[in-house]
Amino acid sequence: MWSDGDNVISKLKTRLSTTFGDEFHCTSTIESFLSGAKNRRSYIKQLNEGPAEYVSIDLIRTLKKRRIGVDEIMPVATASPSNESSASDIMRVEENHSAFETTLVTQFQPLLEGHMKTDSFLDTFNELIRLPQNSVYNLCQKVSFGSLSDETLAEIMSTILDCDTISFQNLVIFYRASLLEKVVQLDTAPSRILLSTIFSTTKANPKAAIEGLLSPLLTKSSPGKFQADIINRTIKESLDKPSLVYFLQILSKRSTGISSSEAQSEIIHWNDYTISVIHTILTSKAPFKRHLLIDLLHILEENFSDFKSSSKYATLILLIVKNFPSEIKGDVDFVTRVTENSTTFLKKSILTSLKKLR
Repeated sequence: MWSDGDNVISKLKTRLSTTFGDEFHCTSTIESFLSGAKNRRSYIKQLNEGPAEYVSIDLIRTLKKRRIGVDEIMPVATASPSNESSASDIMRVEENHSAFETTLVTQFQPLLEGHMKTDSFLDTFNELIRLPQNSVYNLCQKVSFGSLSDETLAEIMSTILDCDTISFQNLVIFYRASLLEKVVQLDTAPSRILLSTIFSTTKANPKAAIEGLLSPLLTKSSPGKFQADIINRTIKESLDKPSLVYFLQILSKRSTGISSSEAQSEIIHWNDYTISVIHTILTSKAPFKRHLLIDLLHILEENFSDFKSSSKYATLILLIVKNFPSEIKGDVDFVTRVTENSTTFLKKSILTSLKKLR
């Protein structure tokens, strides 16, 4: 019966994808499939507003057999648009969102615990990741994705690299629950598989990876050697210049309280490893604009009391002055004020460079 169910789902995916486009390529529409009509017909609406599709009830019940465990499947004739029924022929949704999600989580949990890399495992995951945002968040609270082996996580990530039917926020939530949790716990160098997974994930979805992994590694807690090394290598391997601008923008907004209420509490945790990451960003030759550099300088000023004697910290100011002279030319007085906090030998060099910009 499972093979029959797989065949039905595959045919149904193809049919809907051909009719309505790629948004129906994935099985996230299972919720709609389960909202069928009895009396020999089923009425399915698009998740997004649009036209409707008729599918026979035997397909619906086959899906129920696979997803929910219905014991019997009764073949029923296929309905067509020409036989459109009255409102009395259309039944209400039998399974509400909560029951549907609980079923999927229940089905997925033993597969996860057993690290079974099967079609059922991946197919169920691909349904879960396309649920509404709150449902995905709740799922990630219940399921320990961070405990997956590097190999299993790599296989999961490979199935969602190029699928644009997953919402941005769902990707961020999942990256935080899986990649972030795994990287935060590292106390040894990461495996090649984990690094490769991070690189490919970041290349495919750079903004989601920045918000779900790279930025939180600097804002959730102070990064260690291995965390900073992963960020630095990912910057060099996977982030293009526009993505680097976005990365610094996210860090600056969160640290200056400009973003959402959740993000306002996520300020940069500074240490030598954090400094190394900002150094890598500033030497990337990305086209950072004046306002972004000034935001960063404000952050540096606010934290200078802990790094007055740090030449690494002062180097960040030097990089801004040397690499972006035209962008900060109108803010020389402010940059000079920030530089005066330093007690290192670099202070004189920075001030000399600033005088040339006046």
